[in-house]
Amino acid sequence: MSQPEDRPTIDERYTNATHASSLVVTSERGGAGDMLIAAGWSQIRLGAALLRLASEWDGAEKPQPMHARGINILAAEIAREHGRDITDADHKEARQQAAKWLEHENKILMGKLKTLPEVRQALTAWVKESGIPDHAEASAETLMWWLDAKCRHCHGRKWEIIKDTGRLSDKVCPACRGSGERPRPGGLQTNRILVYLDHCVHQSRRSMKHRLRQFVAQK
Repeated sequence: MSQPEDRPTIDERYTNATHASSLVVTSERGGAGDMLIAAGWSQIRLGAALLRLASEWDGAEKPQPMHARGINILAAEIAREHGRDITDADHKEARQQAAKWLEHENKILMGKLKTLPEVRQALTAWVKESGIPDHAEASAETLMWWLDAKCRHCHGRKWEIIKDTGRLSDKVCPACRGSGERPRPGGLQTNRILVYLDHCVHQSRRSMKHRLRQFVAQK
């Protein structure tokens, strides 16, 4: 039998459970308490920890990208420092500086996530054992991309933003070429780590679904 489209996914149910005000296990089928018990029984600890980390990230108040007016002001300051009128190069540099600022603020925010140390420790150990160079840095950069892969130029919207308007044009974003994602750090090595992260999350979801079905059936 097909699943209703509005039925919550396992990730949505887990996220709701971690933010629930009551975790009492009741006769309700698949309640918040049941969901957290199922997560606690996950066979792949890193997968469950990654789900918690993603939930914390999604619920955090994130820094906002610099708007068009702010970019123009920054470009004007850059031009003034060079003693010239504003050029396209100044706007380009302003966008680059704004993107670096956003990346810096996101890293600060990421450092405040409670589950991060557990995930970093487990992932760094796996990356090191896999023979990936610069394992600590590779783990940190890949985790940041995994949590927030949105293109910094179009903010994940895939189309170029019309200057000074915030509206989308009919041209694909030149930075991400329409993918909506920023460049992955580290090339092939990053891909290996991302495949591993996705595998852990997939296995954790399967385990949680299985445990949850067993738990509900026993009630």
